[in-house]
Amino acid sequence: MKTSHSATALFLVTSLMATIPCTSFADTGSAFMNGSNPKVLNVVSDGKSYKKLSFNKGNFSLYGQLEFETGSLGHIKSWEATPIIYTEYGLPHKIAGFSAYKKSKSYPALKRPKSINTKLVFAIPYNKIEAAAVSMCNIKATVLRKQGKSNKQIFSQAYDVGFKVSMKGKVDSNGAGSSGKKQIWEGSSPYKFQVHCKKLQKVAKPSNNKELSNKISVKKALISLKQVASLSGVCRVDTTTGILATKANSTIKYRFIHSSGKKSKVFTVKTKANKTAKISQKWDIPNKKGKETGWIQVEGVNTTFHSNKATYSMNCHTVANKYAPT
Repeated sequence: MKTSHSATALFLVTSLMATIPCTSFADTGSAFMNGSNPKVLNVVSDGKSYKKLSFNKGNFSLYGQLEFETGSLGHIKSWEATPIIYTEYGLPHKIAGFSAYKKSKSYPALKRPKSINTKLVFAIPYNKIEAAAVSMCNIKATVLRKQGKSNKQIFSQAYDVGFKVSMKGKVDSNGAGSSGKKQIWEGSSPYKFQVHCKKLQKVAKPSNNKELSNKISVKKALISLKQVASLSGVCRVDTTTGILATKANSTIKYRFIHSSGKKSKVFTVKTKANKTAKISQKWDIPNKKGKETGWIQVEGVNTTFHSNKATYSMNCHTVANKYAPT
């Protein structure tokens, strides 16, 4: 005998059981829901009432299971499984229209199973339950208003309501343990499908239009360098950087980065009428034993940008006194 997960349809043929006590003729079955995707539905408001599901396009999924066993002499002709959804909050009621989403299967005469244990997935359009979900949240708001709370107090908090989801199973079977009729039952331990009445999100204040109009950004920054090395120990690079920005006659703050990790002080340059700027800067390079190698890059300070890295590789024979940007 198989144990059911919810309400169990048990049909016994007592006369046969009396004559053949060692053989089981009972038909047992269960139908139940055990999950959903998503697990939670979110309902959003405008600060005065709840309006809609935060996402309401396409389908959500309900997961269930149908189990049935005919006993030793029976076989299953066919089965059906239909989702059943009730509102949980306010005045509970059954939502109509889910018979269109039932699952079913029939078996040919010579291939009828003695038992089934079937996992089911029901694809349900969001719009089938959106109105009920929104209504439950608005009922919650009405209850809170009657307690003297203002809209600001109500919609600054979140609340949880939900649906109770179960399954109606129907099996047509034959054999000594069958009643001769389609056996119908509905699970008594429904799955709770949570509805989250979301608190009103604060809308970020738009930036000042004048501030936005003055904002400058850099489209491109290219740096190149010329190496200067001599037997006297002079080890220097002359850098030239070209900048293309989004605004003319605007100030760009920038600094140089050396491959050693050191950064220069902050400099400024103003874009011309054609929105470009040119930067020329000389840097003494640390003169160490062996070949001097590294790179220099320009980065923005008041607007985010980085140039390419201009690399150098040269030999200087006398230790210089100056170093890369600090």
